[in-house]
Amino acid sequence: MAGLGFSITPVNLPQFQGNLASKSVKLSKAIDMVTKKTATFIRAEAARNTPTGKAPPEGSSKNPGNLKRGWSGPKQTGKWEYEVENAVEYALYVENGTWKMAGRHMLASAVHRAEPMHKAAIMAAIKVIL
Repeated sequence: MAGLGFSITPVNLPQFQGNLASKSVKLSKAIDMVTKKTATFIRAEAARNTPTGKAPPEGSSKNPGNLKRGWSGPKQTGKWEYEVENAVEYALYVENGTWKMAGRHMLASAVHRAEPMHKAAIMAAIKVIL
């Protein structure tokens, strides 16, 4: 008994594949650019949200603003991944708080503010490229 079936071979399949590959490369670059810009925004916003200590008395060795100056990045850590960090040893305690004080959520609030902008920029890039 013979089977029933059909075969379709698009006439311009190689051209379609080439266009798709080209758009994929463009989209990947656009997503990377948007993600890096978002990470840069997050670093700036986190620094803006970071509290600074009071000015020390004249002649003191204290230097307020270390935490604010401690933000670094964006550093690329993978495809479409960037890292923003604060290497000051007490940054985690200021961010999340302790049993003695509430957290200031410098980074979390910056990420929260950046998320809708990031999603909108990615969607705009997709619409333009595709």
